[in-house]
Amino acid sequence: MRCARAYPRHRRCRHLAAHLVLEAWRRSLFGTMPSLCLDACPTVTLEAMAAGKPVVASALGGLIDQVVDGDTGLLVSPHDAHALAHAISTLAATALCARAWVLPPSTASPERFRANAVIDRIEVLYYGLAEKHVRASA
Repeated sequence: MRCARAYPRHRRCRHLAAHLVLEAWRRSLFGTMPSLCLDACPTVTLEAMAAGKPVVASALGGLIDQVVDGDTGLLVSPHDAHALAHAISTLAATALCARAWVLPPSTASPERFRANAVIDRIEVLYYGLAEKHVRASA
């Protein structure tokens, strides 16, 4: 409650900030997400794809599920600055010359990231790991 009194226009500012972020994505050629963090679902990539923009991203964490390499963007090895620079250059040249990377808004469909779309994949992974553990213990 104290925050609401101290910052009464917070709601308005938050809406304005979201509007500015979306406008920036509309003017961008592509996004970059050279993360070293194992974030399960980075918002930046979803924002970019919702705006129809491809993403250059590190191949780790949730980025592997969000960015389809060569289709919705390019994935690079984490900690590889040369690969990152090359991917950015490639994407910039392609985007500037042919706009071949402009994605349909449906690419970032929330359906791909809903729990029921992911649970089966997680269960398969867990069962596989449990099976390996049982075999290793035997």
